[in-house]
Amino acid sequence: EDDVHFVQELIFGDKSDAPSSWKWRGLPANKHFLFEIVSNHRNGIDVDKFDYFRRDAFHLNIPVSFDSDRLIMCARAIPDDRGVFTVAYPEKEVWNVYELFRTRFNLHKRAYQHRVSSAIERMLCDVLLSAEEAGFLYRGKKLSE
Repeated sequence: EDDVHFVQELIFGDKSDAPSSWKWRGLPANKHFLFEIVSNHRNGIDVDKFDYFRRDAFHLNIPVSFDSDRLIMCARAIPDDRGVFTVAYPEKEVWNVYELFRTRFNLHKRAYQHRVSSAIERMLCDVLLSAEEAGFLYRGKKLSE
């Protein structure tokens, strides 16, 4: 039970992202960097991003120019100016970090925010709204519930 709670907090990443009814347990300052591994609110570099960039780029045949394995191997937990440990990378990895954000830009430009993707998203919204107006129920509930 404690392990499941801990993993859920790792996924939330921060108390502010947890549901209001959630009992946040958190971690001491010297272990706070663990939250940044899964859901990094400080700089956006986390393993979730590595996973979906690699997966989406593979299926869209878009080259990935950053090396996530190298970033993971170079990552270190160091204290910030308040003594809270955070994930940091050596200066020599600046190009790799740049390439990570360039990959993000390419995926957004060529896939996530592509005009055809946006048009399909709007059509799906129209279908769902029409289904709701027609009284469609899923497992006995309206789609908006």
